[in-house]
Amino acid sequence: ARVFASRRSMARRAGLDACGAVGRALFSAAPLGGASAGWTAACPASMWTQWRGAKKSTRRVEVMLTQDVPGLGRDGEVLEVKPGRARNHLVPGRVAVYATPDRLPEAEERRAAWADESAIAEQTDEDGDLAEARVALNILTGSKLVVKRIASKETKNPRVPVDGDALVAEILRQRKLEVDRRTLLVDAPLATFGDHSVPLWVDSSVAPTQRTLTVRVEPKR
Repeated sequence: ARVFASRRSMARRAGLDACGAVGRALFSAAPLGGASAGWTAACPASMWTQWRGAKKSTRRVEVMLTQDVPGLGRDGEVLEVKPGRARNHLVPGRVAVYATPDRLPEAEERRAAWADESAIAEQTDEDGDLAEARVALNILTGSKLVVKRIASKETKNPRVPVDGDALVAEILRQRKLEVDRRTLLVDAPLATFGDHSVPLWVDSSVAPTQRTLTVRVEPKR
């Protein structure tokens, strides 16, 4: 088969060379456009069929990653890659090994560790959030929040009562804390001067007992 293919290729090459010589002779001897009939007769289109070259290989090999590779996969993941990439980059770089049958159990163990790592990360994040919330709560309730209002000449009480939105704004200004309005259980605006206890809605994981914010409303002088 190889001998036949080689002879056929040589014959085709010789034909193409002959067509080139015929074409040059025709175009040099005939006026522009007059050599097309002779060219077609001497060199049919079948001889000029485009050769696309060898078909690209679609073969893949399986590798198991031995560490996280950005853009490729995680430690223990089994992937199909081109042989050249595995042979020249992944395996020599010690980031992957060929996924032979005896290595598949190791790959399963590595993938099983993903769940444990995710659980540990989530627990760490949760613990960090709880600690942050407790610190914020201590800052909020550690001292009285003083709010000043202009006194009414008639009632001697604040001209503008202190409602929940005003408390949220004062907490942000004085304590640098962003508090959800629903955290402050204010049934009615604080309409008198003096100290007021404002209950706080706090999750039991942050504070197991009820916490309150002491607000002092003072006359603005």
